[in-house]
Amino acid sequence: EKYLHALPICLGFGTAFASLGLDILKPAGFICWIGGDYGIYRLFFMYNFAWAMIIFLAISMTIIYFHVLKQEKKLDKYSVSFAKKK
Repeated sequence: EKYLHALPICLGFGTAFASLGLDILKPAGFICWIGGDYGIYRLFFMYNFAWAMIIFLAISMTIIYFHVLKQEKKLDKYSVSFAKKK
């Protein structure tokens, strides 16, 4: 469990210190964030991680779906139909 906490903390501190080191933190509305002149850094530091999670979750759910589908097909031979055949 400690590794599950360490990963996001390290990613957060890593991007924060990289932003400070590159001197790209500027006012962005009511918060300080990466300035508008550094759009590529915004994409990398924020949206890259978000899209990686979206892709990871989509792949994970697809794998689970096909695993459950395979299990259901295996269990079809044990099903009993209560519908009357004509």
